[in-house]
Amino acid sequence: MSSSLKRQDDTRIFTISITTDTGIVTLDSSDIMQFYFVEDIFSMSITGKLVMIDKRGLLECGPLTGNEKIGLIYGEEEDIEKEFKIYNISKVSRIETVDPSGKTVIEVFFTDLMFFPLNFLQFSRA
Repeated sequence: MSSSLKRQDDTRIFTISITTDTGIVTLDSSDIMQFYFVEDIFSMSITGKLVMIDKRGLLECGPLTGNEKIGLIYGEEEDIEKEFKIYNISKVSRIETVDPSGKTVIEVFFTDLMFFPLNFLQFSRA
C-alpha cells in the first residue's frame, strides 16, 4: 500500500511523516483517522491535531516522547512543506478487534516550531 494518498493521475496529495530518534516513519493513509492544522491570525503559531492508528508499534518502538517532529508535504501544483513539533500526546486508547493484538489509537497535538521559543525562552530587552 502507498505511503501517501494519490490522485488518479498518480500525483501525491499529501504525505505525513514523523521524525523520531530512531528515524523517519511515513504514515500510511489508512493509519490516519483525523489530521488538521489551523493557521489563525489571532494566534501566534499554527496548531493542529493528528489522530492515528498505531499499527507499527510507534508508541513503544519509536518511541513517542513528545520531542518528535511531524512533517507534512502537500500541494496542488507545487509541493508545500511544513514542519511541526509535537506539543502533547493526549489520548491513547485501544480498538478491540477480532485480532488479539488489537490496535492503538494515538491522539497527538502539534504546533509550529516557533511556538516553543516564543513561549518557553526568555529574551533580553537590552
